[in-house]
Amino acid sequence: MINYIKKLVLFSLPLILIIIVELIIDPYNYFSEGKNEKLSRLKNEISQKDNPYLFKLIAYDRSPCSTIILGDSRIMGLKPSLFENYSKEKVANIAIGGGTIQDAIEIFNYVTTRHTIKQVFFGVSIETYSGTFLRNRAKPSLEIKNSFVRYLLNRYTFSSTYLICRSMIRKERIDLYRPPFAKEEFWKNQLISESRFLGSYSYPTNYYNELKKISEYCKEKNIKLAFIISPTHIELQEKINEFNLVKEYNRFKQDIESLGDVYDYNYPNILTETKNNFRDPYHHTDSVARIIVKEIYTKEFLYAKFTPNFTINGSK
Repeated sequence: MINYIKKLVLFSLPLILIIIVELIIDPYNYFSEGKNEKLSRLKNEISQKDNPYLFKLIAYDRSPCSTIILGDSRIMGLKPSLFENYSKEKVANIAIGGGTIQDAIEIFNYVTTRHTIKQVFFGVSIETYSGTFLRNRAKPSLEIKNSFVRYLLNRYTFSSTYLICRSMIRKERIDLYRPPFAKEEFWKNQLISESRFLGSYSYPTNYYNELKKISEYCKEKNIKLAFIISPTHIELQEKINEFNLVKEYNRFKQDIESLGDVYDYNYPNILTETKNNFRDPYHHTDSVARIIVKEIYTKEFLYAKFTPNFTINGSK
């Protein structure tokens, strides 16, 4: 019996050591908010990129606010600090790079059952508003977040802990999002990759129905709901014609306009025709983000096609 216990301890020792290191590093700030400046920087650079769902949701639950931003990497550029010039209300950007509408719906449902929400900015696009773009990575991350044991024994906590330790020991800069190409080549590659989204496009009845439920919930709870169609470079917009999806794109916008206020920046204009306004065909620069936030709060529109939803606002 004693020999069995010894073997069990020896066998378990590596796992025990890993868990101890995970508890010390706590890559997603599960146990407490990180106060070590260097370690916090590494968590932002590594953990937030390794599993942004887990990182952002833990951070939001620790410091919730009544205005949230949901969507994918395009709306991630609307940083909370940009809103401080126009509103005293704190803003949390819970948008996820590569996220789907299903992810955003999952996060919305999670947040609204636990916190009081007054305003939601929902980033949407024709690429994500598709019946073939189905993926829910938010749900498994929420399952990890809601379980002490799962937090310590999942691959993200392990991998982030390992990478943070490696960076600290080797003094190595680890960049999980580094593009594999130079900027011009990456730009061309992104235009080609658009075919993955548009080539298999189908009308998303499922997403429309889920978003309609959100719209009705917001109306019932007096939550301001606004959709933002982020600007993309004109070369990307032209892909809509290339794939003969003009009719589908117009229907997408009509659907969104029936659900809430819409700020549409994705059409040919000076903003979207200027290549320097974009880091790649999908993602605008910080200067464009400042313009978007200013227009949303001042209602002085130079670029946005703003469509108020009168039903939601109670005027119809």
